[in-house]
Amino acid sequence: MSAASRALRAALYQFAELRQELVYRLYGLPDEVWERTAEHVYRGPVALIDLLREEHLHDLEHMWQVRRHRELLAL
Repeated sequence: MSAASRALRAALYQFAELRQELVYRLYGLPDEVWERTAEHVYRGPVALIDLLREEHLHDLEHMWQVRRHRELLAL
């Protein structure tokens, strides 16, 4: 395995660990926190649940892109 592959693998594992930690922290939040809003610099008031939905969709988009690139490189 090349150094670049090892570095990529390490970065992906670190990302996965950080994302898992975030999920564990969010899991323990009381129900009323999910609808609480905060002031976004550009969008105005935004609820935590809405930010998390967007983050989830953003991750799915990148996962699709990686899968597509892997398929193209396999040709």
